[in-house]
Amino acid sequence: MILLPTGALLAADSDSASEATQTTGGTAATAGDGSQAQCCCCGNDPIQEFAGRVGAWSVKATGSPVKVGEYQSLSSSPFWDLDGLYTDGCRTVDFSATGTDDDDTQDHIYFYAGPQFAANIFYEDFPHQLENTNYYPGFTTVNGATKSPAATANYYSRTDMSPGTDYAINVQEFKANLKGDLTTDGMFKWRVNVFGIEKEGNQQVNTVTHCDSLTYSGPPPTPSNFSANQCHVTSQAQHIDWKTTEVEPAIEAHLAPWLTVEYSNMMRQFTQDDQDVENLYRNTAYGVPPVSPTWTLGFPGGTAGASVVPDSLTDDNRLKVHAQIGDDTDVYVLSYVGDQEDQLNDTNRHFGGADARITNNSIEGVTLTGYSKVYSENTQIPTESLNTLYPSMASFYQDPQSYLQSLVTQPISRDETSTGFTARWRPFSDEGRIGYGGLAFTGGYEYGQIRRTYADYDISITTPATLWPQPDTDTNMYTVGVEEKWTLQFSSYLRYKLIDTAYPLYGVTPNVSTTLDAALNTSLPTEENRVELGGTWTPSERFMLNGTFYVEDSSNHGPYADFDSTSYPFMFSAMYAVTEKWSINGGYANFVNAINQNVNLGLTATVGSNSYTAPWRYVGNSNVFNIGTNYAFSKRLKLNGSFEYVRGLDVITSTPTPPGAISYAGLGGYSTVSTDTMQVSAGLDYLLTPRVTTFFRYNYYDYGDLATGIMSGKVNMFLVGASAFF
Repeated sequence: MILLPTGALLAADSDSASEATQTTGGTAATAGDGSQAQCCCCGNDPIQEFAGRVGAWSVKATGSPVKVGEYQSLSSSPFWDLDGLYTDGCRTVDFSATGTDDDDTQDHIYFYAGPQFAANIFYEDFPHQLENTNYYPGFTTVNGATKSPAATANYYSRTDMSPGTDYAINVQEFKANLKGDLTTDGMFKWRVNVFGIEKEGNQQVNTVTHCDSLTYSGPPPTPSNFSANQCHVTSQAQHIDWKTTEVEPAIEAHLAPWLTVEYSNMMRQFTQDDQDVENLYRNTAYGVPPVSPTWTLGFPGGTAGASVVPDSLTDDNRLKVHAQIGDDTDVYVLSYVGDQEDQLNDTNRHFGGADARITNNSIEGVTLTGYSKVYSENTQIPTESLNTLYPSMASFYQDPQSYLQSLVTQPISRDETSTGFTARWRPFSDEGRIGYGGLAFTGGYEYGQIRRTYADYDISITTPATLWPQPDTDTNMYTVGVEEKWTLQFSSYLRYKLIDTAYPLYGVTPNVSTTLDAALNTSLPTEENRVELGGTWTPSERFMLNGTFYVEDSSNHGPYADFDSTSYPFMFSAMYAVTEKWSINGGYANFVNAINQNVNLGLTATVGSNSYTAPWRYVGNSNVFNIGTNYAFSKRLKLNGSFEYVRGLDVITSTPTPPGAISYAGLGGYSTVSTDTMQVSAGLDYLLTPRVTTFFRYNYYDYGDLATGIMSGKVNMFLVGASAFF
């Protein structure tokens, strides 16, 4: 739940005190020249400040909880908070603990005991409501004949095996940053970063469960009256429990005034304890996926495991080097090597790379940076089927060796390289003038290449069928810009970027059997152009305007792909302090994206051995408006409020109609996302005594699902409470 009490003053004081203690407190303080400063405050009277807040939420919600309660409880509940600060000049403890509602808690503690040890620890616990995907009854036009939704729903739509399930998970997140000096002179330092997250609850599993005939003599369908297949989808609930634990120790060595070296080793483990769920498949002759004949599933079908997430272990070793050569040149090098183990399939993904850059300022007003990056990745192929690895689970995995060998190929390996430079030139930097002295030109160039191995596809896009290798991807990127600080109050910029790519990655559906149609598509552009214009105007300390507008065009008119994508968003924000007691801030943004793309639909029965390509058009539009205000009515009473409105639309505006095939006319309506949301908040804080404050908050959220109405919901939330310093 949203809470903005004015008791944050204590937190600000705590941060200031903590920073002051880190830089000046105790015998461990370090002077600006790197030597150890003597303690000048240990033994003084300690500073102790504490604050507590308590309150209660009253909540009334209607409609779907998925969006209005995505990250918050929708039940009336108590609110509590405790902050504290203690420092004696050598040691500091700064902590806070908050329970925003029944399902949300946030905790933080900072401990400083001198340069040898400091710890910053965070913990958060909150719910996350998940969406429930609802499928429409299916295509109503079958082989040119119109079928009613009732006639097709049982065969061409979805079956919900867990109706009414609340799909939600609970998230617990932990972060700790520990650091200190290993030597008194600060030459060697240590650091340990710890991260952990657990997600537990119910998710929706959607799978293709079987295929049914598009042409049949009447229900129920039987093997004898199947003449064509149409996929059917089922959904069911699955309880998941995902845990990620990450530990990264590091050693930093200041070997010389100009040379710093750091080594770190990041170790991450992902484990799951998920519910086993199974999916029903039809016989090979009447459904997908295509399987080896040795995988015998009798009609009406058999079962196999669905939504299986493997445990994994990642190890990443990193070495950083920073060197300052002379007064004008800095060199930075990062190198890393590691692997990620899939503990279910017993495979490893090996990766490694380096990033080196050098910056030079020897020419007056000019900053030059050159850089080069390399990255390599390869994964070993599974040597055994899941049935062999886990004999007791053979009926669950349904993964025979022959099926594995026929469809699972060597995973793609790739090597990436890029080299480039950036430059910044201020032609009048030495003249010290406010106007032209702010003029700056920027530019850069980068060349990159991606080389792939084991990226050959046996497809029937061409006649006769050929082995189609994915070519290397070559990219050239150019950037240029100009900035001007016209006055102390007004600055502006103009930037242009061009990215030219030869042979981006394609997605290929191989024609492995008559049940799958070959298709070749990509959504990656071969050319991108972006022009960006923006500026800031601050005529006084009380008024500021900021605006950005850019046009971005992406296109691909290469082999097997043809599309254009255009975006032209605009963002505007303003702040105005009407008086010393009253301020207003607000903004408006409009985001527009349009895509015209020819999509390869693969082979169809009516076009023989030729693939069918047809045009599709997508449009996305979002309008965002917000305004907020803060008003210090008196020394005791403060008021605040805000309003935000968002209108969004994502829709396929035109779909193809292949000759004699299934009509896609309804797909635009099925996939449309149209939302209309509004958020209102208001609050007041009243100072009863110098150390006691009462507060009130009101939050209103209205999520309108204009496309389906399934996720529409409203919530009203009221909070009353008090805070005290002691």
